[in-house]
Amino acid sequence: MKHRSLILSSLVALTICLGSIESSWAVLANAWHIPDNSADLAGTHMRDPWMEISNTLASPTTVTIYSGVQKFNNSFGTANQTGGTLFYKGATQGVWQSVALGFNSNNGNNQYWKASFSTASFSANEPIQYYLYLTFSSGAENTYIYAPTGFGDHGGATTNQQSTAAGSAFTIRNRPAWIFHASNRVNSGNDIQFWAKLGYIGDPNDISTRWATNGALYYT
Repeated sequence: MKHRSLILSSLVALTICLGSIESSWAVLANAWHIPDNSADLAGTHMRDPWMEISNTLASPTTVTIYSGVQKFNNSFGTANQTGGTLFYKGATQGVWQSVALGFNSNNGNNQYWKASFSTASFSANEPIQYYLYLTFSSGAENTYIYAPTGFGDHGGATTNQQSTAAGSAFTIRNRPAWIFHASNRVNSGNDIQFWAKLGYIGDPNDISTRWATNGALYYT
């Protein structure tokens, strides 16, 4: 009877131990991708270029996506990232393409990885979607980074569900798809001013992100 009790106690202890190991791994990494952030990488945005892209066959852009992770001093210990994947596609495409993340740099407690792709395979007016998948050998569980509603270029969120990440991906807008002009004109004596809006959004606080730098008005 005593021998059976010892066996039962050992099994209970083993279950508690295994349960503790499982719970320590069930922690998402403190990871991030903030497209408009250039502070982490000393002047380089975490999406480079941030906005000024072209996906025409004549002049495609190479886009580099960076992810950050708190490697040290986490509540669970060290998050040892071993790699990961960048998933991307055009908004109208049904199949995600992928490219492996590679190590970029260490900075204090943080570590940065990156991956690049060319916009050559997307049509001229195609918005591009993407999300990240980070893999770990210890500390944290494998983690997806995505852009939930309301975050956009200002940050993302983490999940262990690929369907969640794919369903709310980051988006890159390309060159203007339209020019809008209705009654946007001002008459002043013999002078007339015309205004137009372009289908492209830049950073209003940074003039270097503007796309159209000049134009022409044709009239008869």
